[in-house]
Amino acid sequence: MQIVQRMLKLNARLVALQDVFWPAPESSPSSSLSSSSLRARARLPIPTFLWHDNLSADNLLVDEHGVLRGVLDWADVSCLPSHAACELPAVLQLQDGGRGHNDTAPPPVPPLLGTRGMFVWRAYYAELKRYEIVAMRELFVSLMRDLSATWTRAYDEAGLLRDMEAAIQNCDSEDTFEVVEGWVAGLEGGKVPGKDMKWLHQALWPV
Repeated sequence: MQIVQRMLKLNARLVALQDVFWPAPESSPSSSLSSSSLRARARLPIPTFLWHDNLSADNLLVDEHGVLRGVLDWADVSCLPSHAACELPAVLQLQDGGRGHNDTAPPPVPPLLGTRGMFVWRAYYAELKRYEIVAMRELFVSLMRDLSATWTRAYDEAGLLRDMEAAIQNCDSEDTFEVVEGWVAGLEGGKVPGKDMKWLHQALWPV
């Protein structure tokens, strides 16, 4: 019951933040539109882009040279506003900071320990995967900056909107609502995501 009450309070705090993210236009006495209509107009979506919502490694087909040859699972394709569409694909969404390892260099190869080294090798491959994803993420962003000014602008400028969307989607989950609580408390305390605290949408990426 206490968790439910916290979630309800969190929801109310998010509602109070709406005007920070989607400010309503100033109404004038001569306007024939109600304030609710003006608010709705202000919050209409910006231009949209075709979006594949599950660009995970399972849905990407590459040849033996690593060249992309196909994309699977278009069942739930949709059109999203630029702040959501101009985001890293799912395959590159993994939190930085492996356990005790620097993501900027590949992890050291462990010695051969026979069957007793199974857990050591599992940890090695997990860290190797993290290193490779971080490297691919940097390459992806670099290439997109060269290919599309529109994507780059939306990616650089819309972090707060991605955070708010992540907060709305995760505020009622027992696994993530405390992370959202911390993000809301930071905003209420004057902190700036990406500077004074971590971006929420990145904090919710898989570990």
